[in-house]
Amino acid sequence: MSQDDFLSWPDDVQALIDDVETVEGLDLMCLVARDPAAAWRVEQLSDELAVDRYLVEDSIRRLVAKGLLDRAADGTVRPLLPPARIGTMSELTRLSEHDRANVLGAIAHFSIGRIRTSAARAFARKPPPDPDES
Repeated sequence: MSQDDFLSWPDDVQALIDDVETVEGLDLMCLVARDPAAAWRVEQLSDELAVDRYLVEDSIRRLVAKGLLDRAADGTVRPLLPPARIGTMSELTRLSEHDRANVLGAIAHFSIGRIRTSAARAFARKPPPDPDES
């Protein structure tokens, strides 16, 4: 497969990859989606993923904000995928297992797009005032 094969994937898969944003977010979503009824503690997720607890917390915060995870009052998390995205998450999990290089390439591609958009906003300037209009 070529490096940009992910661009031929369905739009809903690409959108979900863009929503998970990071490798940690991807792995976290793939893990919790395998057992949607389970309530996961941060420590469990950190151990299962072999990822620092603070990275897991950051991913949880982002995924909750995106509406992909639900965080209970006791701190546990569960997937909160709308029915239309459950099949998409299953496909993303399959791709992550069988075509991980392209999934990681997609994460990088969408991250670069977010950086470019942010930079364009940050550096967009108004033109200097026209001295003849004073």
